[in-house]
Amino acid sequence: MKASTYISKIQKEQICSIATAEKLTEALHREGLLDENLVVRFRPLFGDFDILEKSWFTIQKSNVFIQVGKIENLMVVIQEIKKGA
Repeated sequence: MKASTYISKIQKEQICSIATAEKLTEALHREGLLDENLVVRFRPLFGDFDILEKSWFTIQKSNVFIQVGKIENLMVVIQEIKKGA
């Protein structure tokens, strides 16, 4: 599926699983919208998203942490990341 399809689905259903967030990340990578070193993380407790470097999940924590908030903000934040790169 395309990233836009995952985003629309999350917006419509107002729910997301961690697995769906992983599939969304894969779609964003496949479409060249998100750098391969970055991942979209869904935080179920807060019901929001953020973008992290993949190394965030290892012992060597990275300093990249970008708050996204609701799914509606995701593409705006990705565009800001691309402008800054």
